[in-house]
Amino acid sequence: MLMVDGNLTYHVPVMRAQCMEGLVLKPSGTYLDCTLGGGGHFRSITEALNENGVAVGIDRDPEAIAWAKAKLPESRGRVI
Repeated sequence: MLMVDGNLTYHVPVMRAQCMEGLVLKPSGTYLDCTLGGGGHFRSITEALNENGVAVGIDRDPEAIAWAKAKLPESRGRVI
């Protein structure tokens, strides 16, 4: 865990804007994040979805999954 700007965080995503430029093309699409980690990129994906969009996040690390479940709010669209 890291302290960034006075906030405890699990991961600081890099190249978020660049990833999003080429990733979320349809707000009503279905997207799979296979490296959920601290949820930085996953959060950006969910924020780009509309009420018909679906985001699925998976990770092998149980700590990362627990962190994401606790810290990621329910966003627009469906989040799994």
